[in-house]
Amino acid sequence: MPYETLAARCNNSIFSFTSSGISAAAVKWSTTSYPYDTGNYPSAAQGPAFNLCLGGGCNFVNMWATAFQGNSTDLIYHASGQNNGYTYDHGYFPTIATDTWGNFIEIHQADSVNSPFWYKIGYDNGTGAQYMLNSASQNDWGMSPVIAVHGHNCNEPNPHSAAFGDIIQVHQGGTNAGPLWMNFGEATNIDCNNGGSTPQWGGVQWLGAQPYSTGFYPSVALNALSGSGPAMGNACILEAHQDGPGFGIVRWQSGGLSYSGSSWSYGSTASGSFGSGAQHASVCIYDGYNGGNYVDTAVMVLELDDGSLMSIDGPIGNDVYTNKSCVWTPLNYQTYDRGAYPRISCESGTLSGRGGVQGVEVHQGSSSTSAVPLWTREFTE
Repeated sequence: MPYETLAARCNNSIFSFTSSGISAAAVKWSTTSYPYDTGNYPSAAQGPAFNLCLGGGCNFVNMWATAFQGNSTDLIYHASGQNNGYTYDHGYFPTIATDTWGNFIEIHQADSVNSPFWYKIGYDNGTGAQYMLNSASQNDWGMSPVIAVHGHNCNEPNPHSAAFGDIIQVHQGGTNAGPLWMNFGEATNIDCNNGGSTPQWGGVQWLGAQPYSTGFYPSVALNALSGSGPAMGNACILEAHQDGPGFGIVRWQSGGLSYSGSSWSYGSTASGSFGSGAQHASVCIYDGYNGGNYVDTAVMVLELDDGSLMSIDGPIGNDVYTNKSCVWTPLNYQTYDRGAYPRISCESGTLSGRGGVQGVEVHQGSSSTSAVPLWTREFTE
């Protein structure tokens, strides 16, 4: 559907949401997108954006990585600033996430239908070393796995005494619309928790999947509330999915995740829908807006049936009207490009480059299942 009809949709309650009482400016998309490789089903992991000062001038440097499906079953890893990607495994529908310290985690299907999921972790220090060639581990089974990470570094102030990495994964239980599952995990054996100098992961402990909704093609984002993490065990979740295959209604829900020891639970505090004529929603959360009130920023991107790509952003956090936590308020709507299969990633954790690049988006140039140009675009606060 054209972007111009969105206001009418809102007035007709086709897109419904809960208001948090907070207003904010829209994220700012870069003026152009650019091609970076060819393939299908790209995903992105936004790394740290930092202020690099050389020769009397300063510029924000955006570091990110992407995983996508190349020729046949080749899975390709490609880091920003590197001209060529490399094949790291074989499978289908990969997604990748990072904690912004340099730890990356990737997950993919073993087959093109219901099959085991395999994941890899690695530490990218910016040298271009092909660390993704390490061994993969199995963690679940189904279709369309999507993964997200939130982390804090070694120097996070109290109540954190050490680094942590929280990991969330969602997927379809079957090939068609049906039960959706969520799995939560934590990074283990982080260097600086064991006397090392860097927050490098040693492994991942998965706590077990739970059904949370029904639908198709899910996406998820995770952020920790200020003062949370292992010390308190609470985090915010934003999830989106469509009712079934093809263009139609996209639904979202936000809520809180609680965990203690080896158990975890999720409860929704707000929800809404966008329809009809949308598909392939992708979501992310980054530190922003009003940290003192535990309010961060959540962004959703959608593919519309007129070929355009739309972003929707707004604060996620405590709702002043209902006193509920982890409520997303979608406030700002923009068309930013054209293409198919958009995926978005935001910075998370305390290394966010405030005022610099906050997120990166990747998409196919067309909906073809043959290898096509892959494009990327970034946004700032």
